[in-house]
Amino acid sequence: MPGQPWNPDEDWTENWQDQYRRPAKEEFDPLAYLGQLVPSHALWLMKLPDETRRGYVKHARELLRGFTAAEIDAAVSEIERMDAMPKMDFLPRVVARRLKAKRSARTARTFEIATGSDTISCLLCRDKGVVDVYYDHVVEAYRKGAVPRMHGGTLIEYQHCVACVCSAGQAIQKELQHLSVYRPEQQVRVVYDDLDKDMAFFEGITGPPQIPVVESLQDVIAYIKQLANRFQV
Repeated sequence: MPGQPWNPDEDWTENWQDQYRRPAKEEFDPLAYLGQLVPSHALWLMKLPDETRRGYVKHARELLRGFTAAEIDAAVSEIERMDAMPKMDFLPRVVARRLKAKRSARTARTFEIATGSDTISCLLCRDKGVVDVYYDHVVEAYRKGAVPRMHGGTLIEYQHCVACVCSAGQAIQKELQHLSVYRPEQQVRVVYDDLDKDMAFFEGITGPPQIPVVESLQDVIAYIKQLANRFQV
């Protein structure tokens, strides 16, 4: 229908490209906007089976919810500038991760400037108010033997955000009532961004990433190189 934004859930017609590029005049759809910036993502999405596409669209929209067009534009530009375009099914996740990191950095810097302190009161969310966790069905499939795609399997490590149990999380949950609250004993938190390692951490087999005491810039550089080698997959 003329004048309406393209809906990734429907409208698989011959003129889908024109609909995809038509700017939304009502509610902003970050996934549709992402497709305007990266047409190859729209092409990939179009080829998915209907049921798979519906599940993917729902998850991708959840990942991108709350981000503005300007933020998504900046993230995609940065990815393209660094020649770091991921596989199409990972694109929303990579964009969301970059934007959350930038927002977190801005929030932390604002807090430090306002208070003159770099103290973090909540180690779970680092005062962001939200915690990244894996979907329950992902964890269940992993426990039944499914291998994560990162390690050559077929299990997609879908993640989502929940409100932290700290005061910052409570404040966010009051504003975003659709956001569920983190259940530390049941939900697997994203720490390493590697399901194998995060499950081991959740079950107490391994500890959290360790940050050693450093005494010089050379120590910091050496530690960063060590982390890069450790998490290279």
